[in-house]
Amino acid sequence: MNEMKTHFAALVIAVVCITVRTFTEQEMLEMFCSFPDPLMIRWIDCIMEDAPESVQQVSNILYECISKKWEVIGTADSVLAFICYPEINEDESVRSCGAKNNITAFVPTNEELDSLKAKIRPCFISAK
Repeated sequence: MNEMKTHFAALVIAVVCITVRTFTEQEMLEMFCSFPDPLMIRWIDCIMEDAPESVQQVSNILYECISKKWEVIGTADSVLAFICYPEINEDESVRSCGAKNNITAFVPTNEELDSLKAKIRPCFISAK
């Protein structure tokens, strides 16, 4: 239980730090990827639940491409794997599949990004 409290406290600090930009992008990535995968998958699932169509398309493509070679249990897990595991995001088969599916064509608008950002805190508090 103490370990869970530590992770919870660290995640609260991370959410605050994202807002005020006190860490570099690399530091935020390291912090994000250091949390237990099941917790991050729940959080990503919550954020993706009502995500804009372009974001959902990208996560679906990621899942399709990653699940061909790697064991992932849904789109949130594939997003987490792509972000946190270099052996997956640098894998040639994943990259070529993404290129074949024209993944770079799905660029979210500023409004879509804002809607995702707006879900970060609420999903942290009530991730399903």
